[in-house]
Amino acid sequence: RVIYTFDRDSNSLVSISAPIEAPRPGAITFSIAALDTGKGNPLFACLELEYAAATPDGGADGDGPHKILSMYEVDVSSKPAQVLKKTSEAIDPASNLVI
Repeated sequence: RVIYTFDRDSNSLVSISAPIEAPRPGAITFSIAALDTGKGNPLFACLELEYAAATPDGGADGDGPHKILSMYEVDVSSKPAQVLKKTSEAIDPASNLVI
């Protein structure tokens, strides 16, 4: 994942930030959607399949890897900006898109 933030300067010109990397080793990302937060830090939701914790014999709990919905926040107040995982929860394994 690569994240860019957009901003306007005093002349109303749009500027783009340098790319911020947000790697998730051991996970497959199916879908990403930006969330409107008004004036707060930007949030985005990801539909992911975490396969790194699963063992070849069926997973840590015997059911194999699970799909999860994760929420990430881009902390633009820190220099350089950081991506922080806010929350995640297991979802239906048939899910494949975040709208």
